[in-house]
Amino acid sequence: MYGHLADERPEDLMPYTLEMIEHGRTLSGADVSVALRNVQNLQLQLHQVFQEYDLILAPTNAAVAWPHLQPPEKIGSEINQDDMAGINYGAIPFTMVFNSSFNPASSIPCGFGEGGMPVGLQIIGGYDDDATVLRASRAFEQARPWSGDRPPVS
Repeated sequence: MYGHLADERPEDLMPYTLEMIEHGRTLSGADVSVALRNVQNLQLQLHQVFQEYDLILAPTNAAVAWPHLQPPEKIGSEINQDDMAGINYGAIPFTMVFNSSFNPASSIPCGFGEGGMPVGLQIIGGYDDDATVLRASRAFEQARPWSGDRPPVS
């Protein structure tokens, strides 16, 4: 889907994006078929969850925000700085699931963590239920206004 960008304008892509594109080029049709079947199973499981619950609340990332163009130094425990795709996937396990399942979600600043960097709250809704996600997001923003909050600038 984006492989042509790696060939035409690699300087415009982050190193971990290039690494993921290169990994994608090694996948067989059978690999892709298994992945698509896994996504369908995930969608079915989440559909069952949303029969009982209106929303899922989760962290947006597994780590506080890190400086622009610098990967995080750790997520939980130390991580391998040479594994750019691993860093990316390790930082976003909570968003990846819902991006794959096509569930609507929002990310709202909900405070500051280590070093004063922002922390996000992810609000996830059932398939095609964007309206509930937006209403919940607005309610959170009204209960916890954040537009004037700023992390430290170095």
